Amino acid sequence: MSANHRCKEFQTIKKLTHGGDNGTQNAGIYLSKHLATNKVYIEKRIVTSGYARREIQAMLLCQSHPHLVHIFKYHVSGPYASIYMQHCELGSLDALILRYNARSTRLQDEGFLWRVFWDLALAVCFLATGQDYAGTRQRAIQGRSVQQSPSWIPFLHRDIKPGNVFMTWTNPMAADALTVYPSIVLGDFGCVVSPTDLYSRHKDLLGQGDPRFEPPEETFCAQSDVFGIGVVLHCLARMTHVPSDAIHSELVLGRQYTGSLQLVQLARHCLAARPENRPAPQHLPRMVFEGFRVWRQCRRNDGAALPAWAFGLNAKIQ
Repeated sequence: MSANHRCKEFQTIKKLTHGGDNGTQNAGIYLSKHLATNKVYIEKRIVTSGYARREIQAMLLCQSHPHLVHIFKYHVSGPYASIYMQHCELGSLDALILRYNARSTRLQDEGFLWRVFWDLALAVCFLATGQDYAGTRQRAIQGRSVQQSPSWIPFLHRDIKPGNVFMTWTNPMAADALTVYPSIVLGDFGCVVSPTDLYSRHKDLLGQGDPRFEPPEETFCAQSDVFGIGVVLHCLARMTHVPSDAIHSELVLGRQYTGSLQLVQLARHCLAARPENRPAPQHLPRMVFEGFRVWRQCRRNDGAALPAWAFGLNAKIQ
């Protein structure tokens, strides 16, 4: 990895639309090709280097986790900073929701919701605890939670929404890669902070997420990211781009999934109005796996595969 590479290493393919923003600091999202390897990456351009340095630092600390977007190269000199990161070829959940809406349909069953829930729970748990992916996953399967690593400074993502959750078939580090569903990757670290940043006298300079997806509390905490996961499940189950009035009702996931008691209860738990009533990130993987285990025992499989059109015409379907 190089912080001092030349931009001529990359060829810009096209500018991408992006659901999120980082205030006035986001100078654009681009699809770029690394000429030496012919691999495609996402380039994020950021006007202010201070924003970029915080984002880069957080991404570098998350390189070992398969469900957090990987950074490839970066530089912070010139008129803007550039971060070149993993390209998830199947796109975002926001785009998937758009395709389902175009066909006036919803997910066939809860299987993909469980997959999204599980992968995001592992990602947020890592941000909060710094515990390694394999160990956290194994403990969850065994019915155990994890503790924060003594040397770890927790991060808050602060912008979890369908537009920042991506899908890929290519995720070799993920232990759950060989299923009917693609791997889930949480991206866009433009609003990431440590808890101490929230009490800094410079907190007004922090990146701002989309207020339509924010939790009700004024000051973010670890359970605020758990609320974000609940919002993603709500939007995906109901195929809505932004949270609806039903987000705090018994039909948070819609009428189609009311029979999946564990999933509905967990989603409502994540969306509790008060953060102290939500699961803590270190407990969430255990709780999600237990709910999935009960659901899978009744069904005897992981769920129905998504149709090829859900990923777009150019998606690679295994």
